[in-house]
Amino acid sequence: MVALTHENGLAQAAYDAKVYAMAREITGRAVWNGKFYFSTQEQIALFRLGRALLNDPDRKIEGDVFAGNINEPFAATGQIARSFTAPDLAAGVKLDVRGDGPIYLTEDVVGYPVSAPKSMRNGVAVRRDYYRLDGSKYDGKPLTEGDSLVVMVTVESDENMRDALIVDLLPGGLEIENFNLGDQSQWDSVTIDGVTLSERSSEAEIAFEEYREDRYVAAIKLYDGSKARLFYAVRAVSPGTYTVPSSLVEDMYRPTLRGIGEAIPSTIKVVSPN
Repeated sequence: MVALTHENGLAQAAYDAKVYAMAREITGRAVWNGKFYFSTQEQIALFRLGRALLNDPDRKIEGDVFAGNINEPFAATGQIARSFTAPDLAAGVKLDVRGDGPIYLTEDVVGYPVSAPKSMRNGVAVRRDYYRLDGSKYDGKPLTEGDSLVVMVTVESDENMRDALIVDLLPGGLEIENFNLGDQSQWDSVTIDGVTLSERSSEAEIAFEEYREDRYVAAIKLYDGSKARLFYAVRAVSPGTYTVPSSLVEDMYRPTLRGIGEAIPSTIKVVSPN
């Protein structure tokens, strides 16, 4: 509603004040795993509101940003944005803002975890297994540059999910290979856990599949009590020892339904040919 009043020239301070109540409601929502999430419709509505609040050419702000011993004056129409590193924050950051009307502050924190996420199952579970081309399970021994493996990703669901997203990150040193390229008959003789790879399409109801540089991504349909299996191939290309990341599955519209797989083995070593 607030966005509509701005878009149609009917904005009033009393209407804008509703933004504060809405912000308190949003921040008071139950937080799962430290994250908020919104439906597609909510995201569009919030985007329209933000755009409407920024499109007031008469609203100007000025002030100073203090980071440690550095003082940076600013003057802007609409919005300003600044980034600070961990040392900046440790030294102390202060914002002194002057302007007419309400001023809104948004804070985003970006960082990298220091350890891998723990495996979990919340409505859905995911597991990754590596296999040799002869169908035997990969035992974690060093790979020689040029060796190939087949990756099987198994997903089990406790609920119906029309839009389950699987993201399987690759360890460094491995390169993904697209099954759909090249001679398809080469997979007729490769059987993984009882599934001939040329007939793998019957193992999952895939709506979307992508072979990216650093990950395999698929959107599939899952059903309560069902199990889906997806397959892709990787090749060892760079010598070294690499940490194996976890597999992830998440309902795209209900992200509290998600699973994190255990990384087995925890590392993969690639060696040069003798």
